Amino acid sequence: MMNPSLWALCVEYLRAILPQKVRAVHLKLSHSPQLTGTRERCRTMPSLTKTQAILLLFFLGSDGEIDPIRIMKGLFLFNMKARPHWLTPEAKYTFKAYSYGPYSSQLTSDLRALSLNGYLTETQAPGQSWHYYNLTDKGRRTASEYEKQISPIALAYLHELRDYVLRLSFSALLKAVYKMYPQYAVNSVFKY
Repeated sequence: MMNPSLWALCVEYLRAILPQKVRAVHLKLSHSPQLTGTRERCRTMPSLTKTQAILLLFFLGSDGEIDPIRIMKGLFLFNMKARPHWLTPEAKYTFKAYSYGPYSSQLTSDLRALSLNGYLTETQAPGQSWHYYNLTDKGRRTASEYEKQISPIALAYLHELRDYVLRLSFSALLKAVYKMYPQYAVNSVFKY
């Protein structure tokens, strides 16, 4: 039987690297990290994907914690409303109609990976199954580096959309998104 702490380390390692490995199949990996080292080995992450960089930039300049619904809807609106030259196809998330409107499993995976690798904090919402997210110092430094690689107008618009979704209540946010993009409301459990 495997030692419980080694098992936890293995699980954390797989959660951190699996999404990147699946998306980066074309990369040749010379060797796998050894699991016998410290927990910090799980904290090393290859350079961020373009979607992860946009996700970190979404948080930049926000002081509070952000819930997954607002992150999801803010990035959905940015993907839908961004000018074509602002985002390359690799920097866009793919969304589908889901229980609470537009949903991207890749975005959920990126949140988990960025959290496990120390770019975001993840705080359990009291009495809920979901978490709040916020930038760490490492995440803030990294986002500041990526800030130089995006159009200032695109970044301002991303932050404007973030502030917009943060101002709205949960129901007002879903109503607004469903009104703009009714095709993403077809599977919703939220009825208004």
